[in-house]
Amino acid sequence: NLAVWTTHMVMNQIEFTSFQKGLERVVGRGLGIVVGLVLLTIFRNSMYLGFAFECLAFMVFFYIFFSKRLSYTFLNAGLYVAVIMHIGRASPQSAAPEGWQMFVAVVVGVIVADLVMWLTRAEHDISIQAGGDALFPLDGKRLGQCAMLVATVAVSQLTVTYFDLPKSATLV
Repeated sequence: NLAVWTTHMVMNQIEFTSFQKGLERVVGRGLGIVVGLVLLTIFRNSMYLGFAFECLAFMVFFYIFFSKRLSYTFLNAGLYVAVIMHIGRASPQSAAPEGWQMFVAVVVGVIVADLVMWLTRAEHDISIQAGGDALFPLDGKRLGQCAMLVATVAVSQLTVTYFDLPKSATLV
């Protein structure tokens, strides 16, 4: 279902091309999965320290997201750090295989979306627009938005754990 969902999200109306949305989705999901797996590996024996660094990763990714610089990439990265960390805490041995499956699903979805867009001639632009506001000096309003999003993700993770909900589908 992640491949189909990806196809829908890539073809959704956001201010840049489907090609860029797809590329950002692939890079963002891949980055989030890799960062999550690295954190799981480094902090496998320290859940609280791992959670602190996970929240730090959220702050970095979400700050860049709110700066509107390749925002789709960094929103996906933050969300998939959360998913992989949550999966890894519940079942460490399944984090890497599930991460790989989620990555392959997004690649399939992006390829399908791009093929449909190019074959129907609905789009043919493969340019990338980074756009966005300056990252520095740090912006207090953006940091506040990041903190709220980090809190939202953390509460979601705790809720999913408490109610024993399906991890990846519920968190995403």
